[in-house]
Amino acid sequence: MSPPPSRKIVRLHRAVLRQVDELLELAGDPQAIAGRVPAVSGWSVGQHLDHLAKAGLSVVTALERAAAGELEERGGRPTWIGRLVLLTGYIPRGRGKAPERTRPSAEPQATYEELDQLRQRLAALDGELGRLERSRATVPHPFFGPLRPAQWLRFLDVHHRHHLKIIRDLRAAA
Repeated sequence: MSPPPSRKIVRLHRAVLRQVDELLELAGDPQAIAGRVPAVSGWSVGQHLDHLAKAGLSVVTALERAAAGELEERGGRPTWIGRLVLLTGYIPRGRGKAPERTRPSAEPQATYEELDQLRQRLAALDGELGRLERSRATVPHPFFGPLRPAQWLRFLDVHHRHHLKIIRDLRAAA
């Protein structure tokens, strides 16, 4: 049985689930995902959703592995930029490039299903939050360095908020 989680990680988990609910609502509206406004972003709303689904599923796989005890404690700390992003909760626009495996397709397909799968898998981690919070296992982020499971959950929160802001701006400019 997993140790009891702190209120902080429970709130964080709930926030990420609410964000995925918002993404699902957007993905279910074909008119919402089509717009492209290059002055705001090089990606359409649908491409942002595709990227979030790919990145989120990659993160949730690592969280599931950590909850199952399959990851080793490799040590290390996040890079200075990783620590800054996790601390401030802010990712500057247009500064980083998504890793190849998380880049969206030109015409995203099946994003709703992938986001729904992400929602279900994240929700299933509810009973493992205490274990994830206490885990010292690390998984490397391509720019932020080694992150522990609780840091990965924080990354999802920051990353979702970053892209949701861009999506709102895209929709307002369309």
